[in-house]
Amino acid sequence: MAMILNEIEIIFKIMLCAALMFIIGKERQKKKRFVGPRTLMLIGCATTLLSAISSSLDISFILGGTVTGVGFLGGGVITKENGKVSGLTTASMIWLAAIIGISIGLELYLTSIFVTVFSFFVLRNKNMLRAL
Repeated sequence: MAMILNEIEIIFKIMLCAALMFIIGKERQKKKRFVGPRTLMLIGCATTLLSAISSSLDISFILGGTVTGVGFLGGGVITKENGKVSGLTTASMIWLAAIIGISIGLELYLTSIFVTVFSFFVLRNKNMLRAL
């Protein structure tokens, strides 16, 4: 019975992460960026699951490998054309999706929700942030 409750808790974590990644992903999709809700949801949910099931393992090793692997994914969307670099925000969103997934897996729910809302604010208010 304890195993079933633990799995239900992990499913809750994954669903929370999927909802948070959907919010950020829809904003990226609205701006016609490379990465949308599906990609961010998959990255976030995978890292949530990984961090949730790795509690009995050496977590620093698992998380270090995860962050490195996700950095590789993010690097794939950065391009340079005619002297202009693009894709940096998209790459950072891929990395952030993984970190939010890890934090949900580690039961840092309030922090995960705050970072999602804050990230959404940053993405939505590009012009206001430029004025600063």
